[in-house]
Amino acid sequence: MLSFETLSATPVSGDYGGGRESGPHRTVLSLDEINAQHIRQALERADGKINGPGGAAEILGLNPNTLRNRMNKLGIPYGRRSWKPHSKV
Repeated sequence: MLSFETLSATPVSGDYGGGRESGPHRTVLSLDEINAQHIRQALERADGKINGPGGAAEILGLNPNTLRNRMNKLGIPYGRRSWKPHSKV
């Protein structure tokens, strides 16, 4: 379930900011950007799995169909062939 405790005040990695400025002139992320970031983090944790035990929907406390609808709205691809984990360095 999405809660303030699970959202960090700063991005986990530098690629979420989209090149935004840092410091006092930093642009605030939109709610859609934050939701997309949170969904991607859940997908990473679930290895791309949406429903079932350990799936992103379970992690987020959502119905799998609701999660897919939000992913469509946010332009996040899903399915076995479209999900690619970020390379771990």
